[in-house]
Amino acid sequence: MMDSKIKTPRLNKSTFQFNVSISLTALIALLITFYPKGQQTIVAPPVNSIEFFEPFDATSTGMGVNIRSAPTLDSEKVHNKIYKSTILKVKKRSLEKSTIKINEISQTNYWYKVEFIYVENGKKFQGKGWIFGCFIKPVKTIETA
Repeated sequence: MMDSKIKTPRLNKSTFQFNVSISLTALIALLITFYPKGQQTIVAPPVNSIEFFEPFDATSTGMGVNIRSAPTLDSEKVHNKIYKSTILKVKKRSLEKSTIKINEISQTNYWYKVEFIYVENGKKFQGKGWIFGCFIKPVKTIETA
């Protein structure tokens, strides 16, 4: 019977280092090829184009000012009797300014979403809705002073 031995080539140290080097290079090339190119990037609009709104306290400046269900003159009146100096919690501002006529004079301002409470003839009224900006005046509170 014939002795069947498989001859394997002997690797010396430099051949081994060369083969490992080639293998690492191939692995790096594969990773670079198939690995996602960086993280997903979210592009934000320029900082100067974003206006930040912070809620504030205010008082109403008009007599019998209408509070509306949405920031438009066409929207339903949800309350039509807030009076001068009614304390308002201003919660939100419309995204864009509007122009409306008040006593035949055009006024341009934001609409503000407010919450309010007032007492008239011993009766307490409260509500929330939208008021046009020329009818409010910010007030200083302990937190904002």
